[in-house]
Amino acid sequence: MELETSRIILRQWREQDLPVFAELNSDPDVMKFFPKL
Repeated sequence: MELETSRIILRQWREQDLPVFAELNSDPDVMKFFPKL
């Protein structure tokens, strides 16, 4: 299922999302908002 508005699209993860997701996870400015496990 996908939900779409004029500002955002919510959908399941796709394999093509992996490079961008990995880049976000390696950004200290992004990760400071996530708890350390």
